[in-house]
Amino acid sequence: VSQSRYLHPIQTEIFKLDPRVRKRNQIISVGRWDSYQKNLSLLLKTLARFLDQNAAWSALVVGSGLPKASWHPRIAFLATLSAPSLAQKMQESKIFLSASRYESFGLAGTEAAACGCVALGPGKILSHVASLAHPSPNSKLLDQLSRAAQTLVEARQPIALEMFSGRYVAQSFLSLLIDNSK
Repeated sequence: VSQSRYLHPIQTEIFKLDPRVRKRNQIISVGRWDSYQKNLSLLLKTLARFLDQNAAWSALVVGSGLPKASWHPRIAFLATLSAPSLAQKMQESKIFLSASRYESFGLAGTEAAACGCVALGPGKILSHVASLAHPSPNSKLLDQLSRAAQTLVEARQPIALEMFSGRYVAQSFLSLLIDNSK
C-alpha cells in the first residue's frame, strides 16, 4: 500500500483563504520547537539570513518551546495559538516555512497552504503540498525561500481544501479499505 494514499484532514472551516484578509510579506513557521525533529536552529538561521537580505519581510514563529525573546528585530515569537487565531496568522502570511528533519504528514504546512501560503520545506517533508509551492526537493531552505519571495506563485488554496477535507480523506480511506479487501 502506497503511503501517499494516507491523508489527514484539516479543519477546512477554519483553515481557509479569506479574501478579506490582506496578505503581508510575512513568513510563518509553526511547531513544537523544543523537539529535535522541528530543527529550530536551522529555521532561525535561515530566517535571519533571509530577513537580513530582504528588508520588506518579517517572520512569525509560533508554538511551544521557544526562547523568551527573539534576538532578531523582524522575527517574532508567539506561544501556541488556538486554531482560529493560528488560521488568522496564516491568512496574513505569504509563506509557510518548515525546517523539520522529518514529518509524518506536515499538518501545519497543509493548514498554511489552505490559508493561501506558499508552503516550503526541506526534501520531501511537504511533498503532499509540493504542487502548491513548486520547491525543488534538493534545494536549500534559503534558496527556496528567496525564490518564493521573488516569484510568489498564486496560492492554489481550493486544491488544498479539497484534498484535505474530512469528506475527501474519508472517501480515500474507504477506497483504500475496499482495495485492500480484494
